[in-house]
Amino acid sequence: RRNIRRDVRGMTRRGARAAEIGARCRLTAECVETGARGVSAGLIYPPSKYRTLDEIVAISKVAAAYDGIFDVHMRNESDRIAESVEEVIEVGKRAGIPILITHFKVRGKRNWGKSSGLLKRLAEARAEGVDITSAQYPYTAGSTFLHAVIPPWYHTKGPNGLLEALKTQREDIKRDIEQRHDWENMSEILGWENVVVSAVATDANKPCEGKSVMDIAEKKNVHPVDAVADLLIAEELAVGMIIFGLDDVDITAIMRDPATSIITDGLLSGGKPHPRAYATTARVLGRYVREMGTITVEEAVRKLTSLPAAKVRLRRKGLLVPGMDADIVVFNPDQVAETNSYDDPMQHPMGFDYVFVHGQAVVRNGEHTGARPGRTIRDR
Repeated sequence: RRNIRRDVRGMTRRGARAAEIGARCRLTAECVETGARGVSAGLIYPPSKYRTLDEIVAISKVAAAYDGIFDVHMRNESDRIAESVEEVIEVGKRAGIPILITHFKVRGKRNWGKSSGLLKRLAEARAEGVDITSAQYPYTAGSTFLHAVIPPWYHTKGPNGLLEALKTQREDIKRDIEQRHDWENMSEILGWENVVVSAVATDANKPCEGKSVMDIAEKKNVHPVDAVADLLIAEELAVGMIIFGLDDVDITAIMRDPATSIITDGLLSGGKPHPRAYATTARVLGRYVREMGTITVEEAVRKLTSLPAAKVRLRRKGLLVPGMDADIVVFNPDQVAETNSYDDPMQHPMGFDYVFVHGQAVVRNGEHTGARPGRTIRDR
């Protein structure tokens, strides 16, 4: 750690850019010293999209010195996913930091089936000494905010700048969406019919929830980009979306990999949120364990508990052994099942009889007890 601090101080004497990276490294050190478990980056989104490999490595080295991890949403999950995997492997090699690829998936029909080769490459990297694992959600659709369909260079001046561009640069935005392919272009990769509005902030646009951009555009008799831009302006960017474009063959292949853990990646933003926010665990245990036999129930429990807890350094979570927090879920493997859908997402699953947090029952006989014994995790 002394060497890391010395290197960071040295950056301030090597020019403005190096000084800027040095400042971020100092901030990283402050954060991990006060409890952060590493650093994360959404490299597919601005502003992280504009981080260089050298900058990522420099910041990751600081976190690595404190036994932290690099939790990364890769730059690309479709046409350039192989290059994105190589980039994060390189970060692991150069920074000496464990890597967690957040919601690992393969997007776009033309890329379906690439998971087998990518999983093989990750296994090779682990054999080379890189601690690299992944996490996934078990659905063929993802979810984020609608403004992600606008090219990233229109986001560089912040939310107000993006809103201004939506008002004054509409034709430029259309042209870039239709002609440029140097970014994760959702409409081109998936089609507007597979981009669905999930939540809005105002009552005026509630009818848009659950509708695809193509449906909205056709009803208003406008170009899909105009439909998106008008909605983003009216809602001041507060629009959620669900995007369909994954394949179950890739999902099952990734789930079978021993280094894959399970996450929800859920957004509880009102409207019609992605069903994963309510039913990820039930879907794994019901559909993929009991119905499909993709993995065993024991392996599913490991992927839902001890594997992710160990990766993110939650040292008192994930195992039923003396000295750990008494966080326990009791479920019936023959009955656990999801009960919700994309049309009706806010339905709780069945088959979870008891939940204990710090030894106190918060669910008993499938009903919430009203207890809230959870507390901030500080166990480093």
